[in-house]
Amino acid sequence: MAAVIALMSAVTSVPLIAQPNAGKGRLVDKRLVFDMPPATFAAGVEACVKAGARLVGGCCGTSPAHIKAMVELLGGAAA
Repeated sequence: MAAVIALMSAVTSVPLIAQPNAGKGRLVDKRLVFDMPPATFAAGVEACVKAGARLVGGCCGTSPAHIKAMVELLGGAAA
């Protein structure tokens, strides 16, 4: 997602939002599973911020642990 944010930030001045999934979903026993660890998710969100995202969060598969890791890595406070 960071690569897409970088492309968009090169051509616009509007604030960009990045809200990635916790990995690529896969079916396990008829259940959609996202198994990206929180630290890996947070590193990806950090890359999005460095690429120009101004509002970040999480989508499918993210848990409170993912958001906590993101906030801790970015040095901010969750709102």
